[in-house]
Amino acid sequence: MIEALWRLSWALPLVAVVGISAIFVVRRFVGVGVAGAAAKPRLALAETLRATEDTAIHVLEFERRTFLLVESVRPVTLLEVAPPTQTGSVTRSNWRSKFTDGTVDAR
Repeated sequence: MIEALWRLSWALPLVAVVGISAIFVVRRFVGVGVAGAAAKPRLALAETLRATEDTAIHVLEFERRTFLLVESVRPVTLLEVAPPTQTGSVTRSNWRSKFTDGTVDAR
């Protein structure tokens, strides 16, 4: 009887350690997050600017890219914003050139 208790006294903690280790390994490879931590949404509204009564400009972030969405009485326009340059110099970005070239009506 005492011999069985001694065997159980070292086997039970060993099985518990192996089981807890297996849970951590499975969580790591399956990708289960910590309880309560929400995943970052793929599409996020960063900012909205009301230009006129019927025109709004929305800044959207989607998979590490930034887009401008121009919403008005005319068809909706979606423009991708170029990432900032490393030198910090101000350049004429893609979305601004579309407005100044006349390809998009800003009214």
